[in-house]
Amino acid sequence: MREIRYRQAIYNKAGAFERFHYWGFLRHEELTPGISEFVGPLTGNVSLGKAQGDSEQYTGRQDCKGKDIVEGDKVSIGEPFAERAICAVVFAEGMFGVYVPWHETELTPLNTYCNPVFQGCIEVIGNIHEEG
Repeated sequence: MREIRYRQAIYNKAGAFERFHYWGFLRHEELTPGISEFVGPLTGNVSLGKAQGDSEQYTGRQDCKGKDIVEGDKVSIGEPFAERAICAVVFAEGMFGVYVPWHETELTPLNTYCNPVFQGCIEVIGNIHEEG
């Protein structure tokens, strides 16, 4: 079963991205081996619903280097006979996916690139909150 966990972008007073707050059912192996602990989102001056709505969910997948892929990540994707493209991971149409140039406006399921056939085709290179 896929872990249920999220990340929440935290911005400073000037509106610049500062860091992520991770929440959900998180494992702290050094403190409680094999047990997940619930950590809630930071609410600050917003409602719980807004904090949850602004959070991004872990997809349950990893890139070619073993890094977790989370909604909002910028990924570099390549197919065997196509150029590489930079795309953002989104949750739409009931699934995690990416909009790649060679499929125009069609959402391509993230699972397409996270399988043995396309091994090494997807790599996390940043996220939508960081500049650049």
